[in-house]
Amino acid sequence: MGRRSKAELEGVTGDIVTMHDRDMMTHREIAEELQKRGKDLSDEAVRRSYNSARRKAEKYRLAAESSKAVLESVADGTNTDLVEAANSILINMFYEKILDMEDLEFEKPADFFKAMGTIAKNQVELSKHRLNFQNGVEKAKNAVYEALAQSLTEHPDLLEELKKTIAELEVKE
Repeated sequence: MGRRSKAELEGVTGDIVTMHDRDMMTHREIAEELQKRGKDLSDEAVRRSYNSARRKAEKYRLAAESSKAVLESVADGTNTDLVEAANSILINMFYEKILDMEDLEFEKPADFFKAMGTIAKNQVELSKHRLNFQNGVEKAKNAVYEALAQSLTEHPDLLEELKKTIAELEVKE
């Protein structure tokens, strides 16, 4: 559990970012302005708060870009890809929450771990379905080859070409 910064405790992190980015104030000027408002923050505390907010904003921007890229990559895929992507995003969000346990919005810690368990269980089930699908595809390919082998005993060259084609088949889930 990380200790909350003075700026967070005073509730001025948003003000610091606004004064820095919009008003183009230096850290020292921001600290002086906050002191006029009765908030006792040094320019170093302002700098740390601003940098922390900037890092968080960058993480959220990267998460949004990653989510968009994942959704675009699975647009032509199956629902399992989408569920897997959503589970991955949720797991990363929970991991971020674990790093800063003070921000958890669960009334009971057990609810948090129950949610994590549900996501993990869903991921395992999804993996099982994906494996079953792949096994089914391989069985179907083998069955097609066996049927062709029985029908084409007099045409071994054609059978060999069909065997290669079947082996190269890829089925989108």
